[in-house]
Amino acid sequence: MRFFVRYDAGKGGSTVYARLKNSSGQYWDFTALTWVSSINSNCKIFLNEYSDGDPKESLYMQQADIPAGGPWIQEAVDNSDGTVIAYDDSIMGELSAVPTTKSTLQEKLEFIFQYLALRRTATNTLETMYKDDGTTSLGTSVLVDDGATFDKDKVS
Repeated sequence: MRFFVRYDAGKGGSTVYARLKNSSGQYWDFTALTWVSSINSNCKIFLNEYSDGDPKESLYMQQADIPAGGPWIQEAVDNSDGTVIAYDDSIMGELSAVPTTKSTLQEKLEFIFQYLALRRTATNTLETMYKDDGTTSLGTSVLVDDGATFDKDKVS
């Protein structure tokens, strides 16, 4: 995921950082790859500053992997005083399971994206949908073709 925010120019790459929170208020540790109850330095992704000619603001941005699932809360923070300068509460990671009819809209949209953008294979009897790594199956769908009618079951 690409974390980004527009903020005051001249803060450099060591002032503005992004962090990821879950609905329980835990922070994602990008090094240990686990949720932790209190923020530590491994929970902060410092954003590089990109000046674009605006005398007052710059673009701050950095790429980092996020955990599967969500939606998560992304916060951009000014490290000099701890002020949250921006947030987004609809950040989605890769799905860990196929959504159901009771899943959130974000999960359903992520499923459509993953179905269209990621690897799928099909034989004459089975379609397999893969996660971003291209080898882990997210779900399968039974295929039936009797020569007159093609039938594709739901992905489960």
